[in-house]
Amino acid sequence: MIHYQLDNEVIIGEIIYLKNKAKVPIRLVGTIQNWDKKYRLLEFDKDGNITGIIIGLPEKNEFNGIWTSPKTIKELSLNLSVKDTVIFSKNYRPDLYEICGDYHYQFGDNGYQGDFSLKKLDKGLASFSISSVTGEPERNIATIDPFISNLAEEFIYVIPGTYACEFFIKFYKDFVFVKYTNGTCIGQFGHNATIEGIYFKTK
Repeated sequence: MIHYQLDNEVIIGEIIYLKNKAKVPIRLVGTIQNWDKKYRLLEFDKDGNITGIIIGLPEKNEFNGIWTSPKTIKELSLNLSVKDTVIFSKNYRPDLYEICGDYHYQFGDNGYQGDFSLKKLDKGLASFSISSVTGEPERNIATIDPFISNLAEEFIYVIPGTYACEFFIKFYKDFVFVKYTNGTCIGQFGHNATIEGIYFKTK
């Protein structure tokens, strides 16, 4: 069973595997892809590891797509239908003074991985840093050196000394969403490396 809510292009929800005895909800976070409007949902464990990727498109009363394991690359078809049930929407807006900490994502042992760190400073300021690497066999790097900004739920940052290499950051209760706002900052990072993505809070 999947349930989710939308915040513009960001999708937030949970997936429950009903054949699992524990039936523990797994956090789902994703985005709506610009080019085909398909949903791309990521299953996160508590350590920021992505245990499953769902890509599909909700149409009328169905959600059809593909589930993929980042670890084994195994694919399974996904065919869901709408159920008449009541699930209360959760509030995913963060407490501004609890967003500080470390965030992480990782696609399997050999895939893309990234880290986001936020440390509170004095006078309403905070220090941010972001780094990520591409998957094997070649590990290319994208790094944003620590920078200072106002402590805010969302903001846009332009990398100094670049030609409009800027990105949007928005915090939620247990993850942070990072997206380029002016292209992909070509030439700024290693080949295919990117700071864009969803980073899950780990501590």
